[in-house]
Amino acid sequence: MQPIRLGTRGSQLALWQAEQVQTALQHCGLASLPMVIRPQGDKDQKTPLDRFPERGVFTKAIDQAVLNGQVDLAVHSLKDLPVTLPDGIHLVAVLPRDHWKDVLITKHPLDINRPHVIATSSSRRKAQWKARFPLSQFVDIRGNMEVRLHKFTNNTWDGLILSKAGLDRIGLLPEGAQDLDWMIPAPGQGVIGICCRSEESDTYRNIKGLNHAETWECIHLERQFMRQMEMACQAPVGAIARIEATRMTFTGCIHTPDGKAIWHRNASCPLSEMDKLLPDLCKEARHHILNNGL
Repeated sequence: MQPIRLGTRGSQLALWQAEQVQTALQHCGLASLPMVIRPQGDKDQKTPLDRFPERGVFTKAIDQAVLNGQVDLAVHSLKDLPVTLPDGIHLVAVLPRDHWKDVLITKHPLDINRPHVIATSSSRRKAQWKARFPLSQFVDIRGNMEVRLHKFTNNTWDGLILSKAGLDRIGLLPEGAQDLDWMIPAPGQGVIGICCRSEESDTYRNIKGLNHAETWECIHLERQFMRQMEMACQAPVGAIARIEATRMTFTGCIHTPDGKAIWHRNASCPLSEMDKLLPDLCKEARHHILNNGL
């Protein structure tokens, strides 16, 4: 049997993620090998992420390679994967969730009562930070983790916001990086997702041990919420679902780009009733969106 070909980006972090999928497949008795594909988001390192004309700038080319038969599976950072997938592509499995929080890296203690410059290209991070620290200014920063850390070191910016999981996975989490416990992450943050051709989804879904069931339930809720909100507005959205004992807990937020909080909600329910949790939350969120004229 030929090794399963894994489509992945070429950064150190992306290759680390592909290695985790390789290990998961190996535990299932299956050999695999990574194949690097360079998506549009890696080719264009200058355009801010929120100014690309289409979604999936880090995933589309890899999914297309799956459709073309160049690779068998696509390995993605799930937070980069659009909730509406290309025709013929199916999200078939996720690995156990890692850290889901964002972290702040600084060169000196920040005086929140004075203007400061924060480096991030994420509209979600900008909006939530601005809501708390309205005097802040932002600078867009692109590139892999190593590049962004290097840029931050060699500029006069006051802070840099990055994914804790991404830094920790490749040993680059700086000592003193501050967990932003209050910042709601992107749906799927800290999760590695695996996609395949739709006609092969049953085959990969039935590989025992490949999919982590608890993480799957959580990201399903987060991505469904994101899908509903994208239909209603283009405002930055955060969402995190967690299973705690016998309950599902969900936290979601929507902000305007300038930091105005439109909607923020914590909710929980028994696991047996989690299918009932999302419809009411989405209805409530859409109501707030309409009231804010978005």
